[in-house]
Amino acid sequence: YYPMMDIGEGGIDLDGLIAAVTSLADKYPDAIFIPGHGPVASARDLQRYAAFLEALRNAVAQAAKAGKTEAQAAQEVDLTAFNLEPLPTFHDNHLCWSGSAIDVQWVYQLEAGTRLPREHCTF
Repeated sequence: YYPMMDIGEGGIDLDGLIAAVTSLADKYPDAIFIPGHGPVASARDLQRYAAFLEALRNAVAQAAKAGKTEAQAAQEVDLTAFNLEPLPTFHDNHLCWSGSAIDVQWVYQLEAGTRLPREHCTF
């Protein structure tokens, strides 16, 4: 599934998350991981998750460097190679659907230092 990112105050540290997930996968290659949300995962699943996050971060950085707006980046960044599914979740009294476009927007906001209220996450 596309990840849900908490970009509110005290929210996600994308680089820290990538490093932590990669470290766990490397340190425990035969382990089974039970996340707080989502299906049980293997070390290989964690590596794939870290690869997705890195690709997302890099694509957003490239779009921003090319002068793309947040909306343009959300439309143009292509993450279909990861073959992920949208995931509904209920946060702060709002139904949110994680997906490619919203993940791009959240990372764009993280990089730009702008964070919209959670109600902007329904697509």
